[in-house]
Amino acid sequence: MLTLTAAGKSNSDIEKLLQEASGDEELKILIDGPAQASEIKKLLEDSGFNDVVPEDDEGMLYLLATKKPLEPDTPKAPLQKVSIIPPASPNSTGIFIAGDRGSFLHKVLDSLASASIKPDVIGLVNNAVKLAAYNSKSCSSLKKLEADGAKILVSDACADRMGITEALGTGMLCDMSGIFDAVFACGKVISL
Repeated sequence: MLTLTAAGKSNSDIEKLLQEASGDEELKILIDGPAQASEIKKLLEDSGFNDVVPEDDEGMLYLLATKKPLEPDTPKAPLQKVSIIPPASPNSTGIFIAGDRGSFLHKVLDSLASASIKPDVIGLVNNAVKLAAYNSKSCSSLKKLEADGAKILVSDACADRMGITEALGTGMLCDMSGIFDAVFACGKVISL
């Protein structure tokens, strides 16, 4: 497996690296973060790599890329949007987060994941979608909340706009109207 370093490099430099490694079947590419992961994944797919997985090894972020033969006439499955039925209970709680306020939200989500009472729905829009990226400090807290039954809804349009759709580590992609319906149908709504 060939290891390449894309961290700190421009897209044109990364394209040159990938062209030089075009004969290899497996690559490990060190990256800066989720936005770069999404860009490089597109470049890799254009170069014939059809299995690209983001990994985090004790703070070192990288992509593992492999060229695997596709079965003939097997289309790549499209990313599915989730349709959520709003909770019917007036006792349900929804949290709506529209921005990324750094360490403040990380601490809030970490505390919420440890609390005895959990929200039913958490909607992430605008910059808040970064909280669900696999290398975000908040990803593990959101995963714990999801494991405890909370629906983590991530705006597909915002994730796409920020170039992190492929780097999401938790949650379900949903359109904004679905997020609004699910969060605002809760009996109690908290906006952060």
